[in-house]
Amino acid sequence: MNFFWENDGYAVSYYYVEYLIQEFGREAVLRLIESSDYHAALGESEKDVYTNWLAYMDAKSSMDL
Repeated sequence: MNFFWENDGYAVSYYYVEYLIQEFGREAVLRLIESSDYHAALGESEKDVYTNWLAYMDAKSSMDL
């Protein structure tokens, strides 16, 4: 998860939560916060969620240009 730490994780954390809510919904994100279990809360592994978030960020940055 180098992207997070290499890009001032706190600054990009907004976009991570934005992605999670958009992709999985508010209730699923609340379940994730309560359990820290990505698979149980979101139905995907943490690695898969992270990989898909990177793609989301790439698409988002392309749209901002």
